[in-house]
Amino acid sequence: MVGWGEIIAGREQAAQATLNNAMQYCIRLQQEGKIDRCEVVVLEPHGSDLNGFVLITGDKETIASCEQMMSLSR
Repeated sequence: MVGWGEIIAGREQAAQATLNNAMQYCIRLQQEGKIDRCEVVVLEPHGSDLNGFVLITGDKETIASCEQMMSLSR
């Protein structure tokens, strides 16, 4: 799961671009058979800092290796 909090005013376009890039990456991983699926979930206000998340499902080891690749590319 990759989550996000409140979007900063004036940064909506950058946030949308980041989400689009993440979804393109997830679609590529799914096409390559590295994950089973990904799903975007947007939450209604509920008293937490979490406003939404991308749920990624698949083999535990494969997802762990994807997380390592993502952290190296930052």
